[in-house]
Amino acid sequence: YTTGQYIGTVSPQWTTWSGATGGTEDVQVSTTNPNSGIHSIYFASTAANGGPQDVVLPFGGVNTRGTFNYKMSMFVNANKGAYFNFQAVNPIGTTWALDVTFDNTGTVEMTSSGSLMLSTSYSTGVWFDIEFDVDLNTNTWEFFIDGVSQGIFQNGVNSIASLDLFPLQNHQFYVDDVEYTYTAYTTTALD
Repeated sequence: YTTGQYIGTVSPQWTTWSGATGGTEDVQVSTTNPNSGIHSIYFASTAANGGPQDVVLPFGGVNTRGTFNYKMSMFVNANKGAYFNFQAVNPIGTTWALDVTFDNTGTVEMTSSGSLMLSTSYSTGVWFDIEFDVDLNTNTWEFFIDGVSQGIFQNGVNSIASLDLFPLQNHQFYVDDVEYTYTAYTTTALD
């Protein structure tokens, strides 16, 4: 990537909530604060209701069986916050699988359909790695920070289709090193 490029325009993997890339809803590649390499993407809310940045990473369809693993590095500016969600189905905006909110005091909360699934702490002002290891067959969602499990929960919405990165009011955060893997459920025939 080149500094200043819009991620939704230059990457076939990323898009925006509306599908319109290259504008205010998209996010630009930055060299200001990378975790690895020389680039990251930076989110900062400028609107009272959050945004305008609202970028989406589709996961290739609606996944309801199999295993799913998602990782990324994050840096939440001191006294700010961060937010993202997993969409459960297509089209986006229909059903949220999980809301993940990092507040400005170092608490991260995960909610599904308004119910708290998990709450733990994180460090602001430094890079940290997050990971979700999800077994959709058993509805087992495990969350890690820097490789350490923060807890396991059963999600009220056990389906995953995409990621949505959206800065809420007073949020400022960087994202780097995004990766995911999905392994489809297979059955074994008995002789």
